[in-house]
Amino acid sequence: MEEKKVSETAEKKRERRGIIKKLERKPLINERMSTEEKNERFYEVLRHLTKRR
Repeated sequence: MEEKKVSETAEKKRERRGIIKKLERKPLINERMSTEEKNERFYEVLRHLTKRR
């Protein structure tokens, strides 16, 4: 049971790291973006982070 718990948290950490890397590659919000684009991007990120909790 302990092993499963460890691997689950490790998996979640790996997943989170992957998400963070993706977000770093694709600038979160850019000054040149229009307000509409900023909102769209914000909700996209929000959905991504709350998808599997």
